[in-house]
Amino acid sequence: MARAVNAGSVAVMGPLDRAEQERRHLAENRAAASLFMRLIRPHEVASMITYVASEQASATTGGAFGADGGLVPTIVP
Repeated sequence: MARAVNAGSVAVMGPLDRAEQERRHLAENRAAASLFMRLIRPHEVASMITYVASEQASATTGGAFGADGGLVPTIVP
């Protein structure tokens, strides 16, 4: 059985702190497609992966799980 976790835009460690990453995410209007209106935290993706790999998910017989903050896909003309 296959399970996958599809992560959305995640705040990462790097030259920009999380606040600056969030500011740029909002400025580029990428947050508008997310119900959370923010970047996903790495621990949120890790929690989903931990669950999917655990015995608690034994009744889950495959699928792709989104850890994307409620990403709402849109088609832009």
